[in-house]
Amino acid sequence: MRRSLQRLRLDHVDLYQIHAITSMVELDAATRTGGALDAIRAAQQAGLTKHIGITGHGADSPAIFLEALRRFDFDSVLFPLNFVQVADPRYRENTDELLRQCQARDVGVMIIKAITKGPWGGRPQTHTTWYEPFDRMEDIQRAVNFALSFPVTGLCTAGDTTVLPLMLKACQNFTPQSAAEREALIHMGRPVRAVVCRGACQPVIDDCHSASKRSRQRVKRVRLELSMIQGNFICLRPVKQADLSLLEAWQNDVEIQSEYNAFGLKRFDNQERAFAEHGFLTDQLSTLMIVTPAGEPVGTMSFHQVHYGPNGGSLAYNIGLNIVPTHRGKGYGTEAQRLLADYLLRTYPIARVEASTDVTNLPEQRSLDKAGFRREGVLRSAQWRSGAWHDMVLYSKVRGE
Repeated sequence: MRRSLQRLRLDHVDLYQIHAITSMVELDAATRTGGALDAIRAAQQAGLTKHIGITGHGADSPAIFLEALRRFDFDSVLFPLNFVQVADPRYRENTDELLRQCQARDVGVMIIKAITKGPWGGRPQTHTTWYEPFDRMEDIQRAVNFALSFPVTGLCTAGDTTVLPLMLKACQNFTPQSAAEREALIHMGRPVRAVVCRGACQPVIDDCHSASKRSRQRVKRVRLELSMIQGNFICLRPVKQADLSLLEAWQNDVEIQSEYNAFGLKRFDNQERAFAEHGFLTDQLSTLMIVTPAGEPVGTMSFHQVHYGPNGGSLAYNIGLNIVPTHRGKGYGTEAQRLLADYLLRTYPIARVEASTDVTNLPEQRSLDKAGFRREGVLRSAQWRSGAWHDMVLYSKVRGE
């Protein structure tokens, strides 16, 4: 903080915020003894900041901030608010209660993503925002009116020089919406509620008037994102925005990746763009987090399509597992592979689920055996890794076995 103040040529700032708290695990880490909150409180006592705030991006932000306010008297909160998100009953309930608490305690409320239209997907990026914003004046005005009709302090503008003037104009022309007008917009957002948050709070609609056909088609694809695959000792769930920093740390950690995943250093900014676009859930390749019942991430599962011939029906799914070293040997990998294989066979019109591992990776081979997979044979010189070709062992689980 002192270096930042020196660069800014300031002796203090008015507000310093703990940024992107999007899970209870992160809140626990920030508010524990010796955590980020203690550091910022020390800075406040030293006169480096007047106020302390907290920010979040995920669908759980309002609920997390309610707990945060129970732990500390924050001066401000910052979270997403738009009519698609408020169409989610749980998000609305927590948002309403958070706003009541903030009013009662004189806590500032800043809103983000008020004019978010959705992820860019495959469309040309015509604006300098990471998401596609509304860019028609009437749509921006309606979205701004909606957000500012709640008891909030203000909203953050989109980082695009073409949209910024329109957003400022909409704020200048702000007209409070009636309860009926707000409810009408919320009703409009319900058809696309399922695709609101892939951890980055992205409503997907083509305009303020109706849900797009593309968004409705996505609802089926993202059903997996809205639930967990529940086991006895672990759960499989979609990746959230809050997981990205952890995945980045895991990705280039030699110990975590182990010798069997030594494929060289990787850039993570490409992964962040992919997450913003599809949440790591596509027909070709998907990634899930392995978490304990307490919510602690302990590894990842992935699955991708394998085709056997030109006809579209001759395909299978190949699954991959990575457990962090401190949680290996606990049976998590065995249950994760069994859960995912059963889910894929139950959900998709496929006949087999595959898994392959190095011939020397005996713990993983035992895990696959316990998970109900059968060894099929050796794939000779199948994988280039660490400067050499390696033989792999192929396992499968077939429908009906």
